[in-house]
Amino acid sequence: LVPWGGGHALLVTNVSRNQVLTIGVHAAYKRDGGAAIEAAASLPDVPPGQRRAAVLMPSSTPPAGSEVEISVDWVAGPDGERRAAAAAQIVFGSPVRIAR
Repeated sequence: LVPWGGGHALLVTNVSRNQVLTIGVHAAYKRDGGAAIEAAASLPDVPPGQRRAAVLMPSSTPPAGSEVEISVDWVAGPDGERRAAAAAQIVFGSPVRIAR
């Protein structure tokens, strides 16, 4: 969990051996048992063994000294494998500067 802007970033790994998963990450920022400020991220179609970065940006700035509770859930969608295979075929070229 790394501070990032006004929120946090973390790496999430699909540890399944054979399922493409959509992974949800939820953060609750709490201080002194008070009400939580929340943030969430969804990482669709993560192939087995692959990592993705989740960036959690709360709707307002958490109070200084807040504790962060992280929860993770996942779902194996019926079409995730096909979408992950299509995404794996995308190739990006070198950046090109466009003059104005």
